[in-house]
Amino acid sequence: MSICLSLACTLLITGPPNPELLPEKTNWESIQSNLRKPEQWDYQVNSLIGKKSEKNDANDKTIFLIPKTVKNDAIYFREKRNDCAHGKDIVSYPHVECLWMFIKNHSGKFMVNGGIDGFTQLVKMQFDPSENDPTSDFTELLNLLPSVVHIDEIKTLFSKLFNVVPMRFQSQDYHKQFWIYLLENDETLRGHLLSYLKEELGKLEGFLFAYPKLIRYYSDDDSTLRKIWNIIIPAINLYEDRMESLYGMTNWLILNQKIPKIELPEFWKKWINNGILRWVGNILTPEFVALLQSSGYFTTYRDYLLRESNAGSNYSFWYDEEQLLPIYLRYGDLDQELVQHVNTILVNLKSSGSFKSRVAEALNIDGGARLKLFKMQCNDLGVKCYYGNSIDEEEGS
Repeated sequence: MSICLSLACTLLITGPPNPELLPEKTNWESIQSNLRKPEQWDYQVNSLIGKKSEKNDANDKTIFLIPKTVKNDAIYFREKRNDCAHGKDIVSYPHVECLWMFIKNHSGKFMVNGGIDGFTQLVKMQFDPSENDPTSDFTELLNLLPSVVHIDEIKTLFSKLFNVVPMRFQSQDYHKQFWIYLLENDETLRGHLLSYLKEELGKLEGFLFAYPKLIRYYSDDDSTLRKIWNIIIPAINLYEDRMESLYGMTNWLILNQKIPKIELPEFWKKWINNGILRWVGNILTPEFVALLQSSGYFTTYRDYLLRESNAGSNYSFWYDEEQLLPIYLRYGDLDQELVQHVNTILVNLKSSGSFKSRVAEALNIDGGARLKLFKMQCNDLGVKCYYGNSIDEEEGS
């Protein structure tokens, strides 16, 4: 009886946060009126436990928006009480303990618009600047989770929460803090969140670039790590604002040998094929360059150039490399084979354009030190350098 009375009070005092999930206004007012009548409230509460929303007959959620298993348990305890009241059964200590655990674990679900949809609505309001200060404390809201959402519904909850609280690099800081707090402060929820994300690669990518430390939670999950470095990272469009995140994850993966050494060339080849570095070549940090140098990116790029291109005729290939090749010329090894290959294409290209100017810019960094080395290699090879063979000669056009 006490649980029914508690539910009656909940129905009377709770304002409906989502009217679309409730009956028509007149029906709702009639329900609340019946709850005030001593002869009606018990029947009204128990009928509402299984009552579907009249706004959508196809909706299998009750007004309380509780899982069917919880609804059935509530009905069981009501029937057990009635049987005892009429001398048909006996309530023993195990029954009382079971009822207490039921109330403790599920009482939060028995509210108007409770459960997943109700909780999602509360979170949405929490971070809606027109409804609330979005930077205000949200921890009390998260404390409701264990009593509001059944563990079997946790993935559905995450799916709905990501819709109202997006987690990606461009997200508001208070959105990021919400997910970071959920990840780091509840071990049970963390496990479910990690499990959910590894099945939703799009959301996993957004989370990773918003909070790169997430990757460390998958330290012992080789399968998920492989998806991250083999699928997610090579497919990104990299701009300046994401460089730090990409460096942090890639550096961690390589330092901790999460990418097998034998597979590093294939890893870097995917970077090259997708042109990951093409928009950030001029702003790579020294740490990022050192990582690329020490882990084989430039070696892989050099081999790729010599294998895939033809210095005499494949002009379209070289024009496609006008962002990536200058990066190599700045930081990679200017060995004789590579220099001869690049020099030949410079000579053979009859039309001027951004390709030649980008190459010249790359070779003239550090006061022209790279250009000097380029010329020296041409001299040692006995070939005519596109920029002239005199070491003191100014850069050619």
